[in-house]
Amino acid sequence: MRVLDRDVLKTLRWVAVVAPLAFLVGLALLLELALRPRLPDGVAFGLAGAVAALGVAAFSWGIFALLERFQARLERSAREWRALFELGQEVTAAPDVGSLLESVTERAQRLTGADVAVLFLLEPDGDTLQPTAHRGCPAGVLAPVSLRGDGLQALVLEGSGPALVADVRSDDRTAGRPLAVIESLGLTSALVVPFSAKGKLLGTLMAGHRQPGRFGPQEAELLQALADWAAVAVETHRLYEATKSLALLEERERIARDLHDGVIQSLYATGLALEALSERLEQEEPGRVRPQLESAIDALERVMQDIRDYIYGLRPRALRGEDLAEGLRELARGAGEVAGLQTQVELEEPLPRLDGERALAVYHVAQEAVSNVVRHAGATRLRLRLARRGQAAVLEVEDDGVGFDPEAHRDHGGQGLRNMADRARSVQGQLTVDSAPGRGTRVCLEVPLEEVKL
Repeated sequence: MRVLDRDVLKTLRWVAVVAPLAFLVGLALLLELALRPRLPDGVAFGLAGAVAALGVAAFSWGIFALLERFQARLERSAREWRALFELGQEVTAAPDVGSLLESVTERAQRLTGADVAVLFLLEPDGDTLQPTAHRGCPAGVLAPVSLRGDGLQALVLEGSGPALVADVRSDDRTAGRPLAVIESLGLTSALVVPFSAKGKLLGTLMAGHRQPGRFGPQEAELLQALADWAAVAVETHRLYEATKSLALLEERERIARDLHDGVIQSLYATGLALEALSERLEQEEPGRVRPQLESAIDALERVMQDIRDYIYGLRPRALRGEDLAEGLRELARGAGEVAGLQTQVELEEPLPRLDGERALAVYHVAQEAVSNVVRHAGATRLRLRLARRGQAAVLEVEDDGVGFDPEAHRDHGGQGLRNMADRARSVQGQLTVDSAPGRGTRVCLEVPLEEVKL
């Protein structure tokens, strides 16, 4: 969309300087060699003056006509740049890709002077072009076209750039090829440009006219610029949708992890407690197990409340008010009641200050570790410790159970260990699991007290 080539400007500059001088020299020669020898001086000078006046008028007329053409081209270029600028603002501001593509086709029709403008998007099959936005087309006329089965689209592929057809009736490139779009719309001349992103074809933009020879290189350049904005709009929309899908997947994983680390562990512990109570009811009076039964009912109510809280994005009840210490004591107390463990809780005073996200990670790692002790360790003793070590808070959960091989367990897809590791990474912490068959297990989580700057 250049207004004027530099070489043309240089040529015009020389013409503007040389033409008047050449005219004056020619006029002087005419006066001296042709007019004065044959005519009286008065008549000769009069004719020379008339020729000079006509020459000046003609030169001025030509200059002003050229300036008018330049002015028209400047105004056209200004309109085109303004349209592209406005379109760029729309693309960066509006999330609705449909309205953006309609805006592209509207500008394509208006700025190129086309009768028809159509934007096609390539379907996932890689061959079908779907008419997505259009201007000037009768309703129900447009239909999907094949990328290789339509003559115009084939020209785009063959040339890897704009396909300009001045007259389809006489263009050898379209002879014998199917021209479904042109024929259905009654077009004679057409201009088609491709648009792509990251080397992948996204679609084509077409401008058509019912008269021949209506498009040239400037229209092709403008249409390509509009198509490039269409590519930005389409790719931005696809990235936005991909981001939403990724966010949804991450949210699902978060919910699954929270349920596994929180609700499921609590349900399992309560189930073990109820199992033990059912055995005692066969041997003891109901009144003697009533306190434990009420405790199990309270635990179930807490689980139901935690489920509601997870639905609404809240934290477990054990961490309300950032009371991590009480949450850890509750975990140890529950393990002692359910599995008959001797529990020891060591909390450094004052406790390391952790923000909500880090406190939640520490709590869930402790919850998973304690649950594993109750379910799998066959231990008699459990120790929980939370202290400060340098610029990190350190959680330790240790038992004297049967132990296991962490590497073998990890290879077999242990969900609990994976969840604990994910929790640690989410707060830029480090998790280590020290265990071996026959010598118990020690889980250690280090969480930085301040955010690590990357």
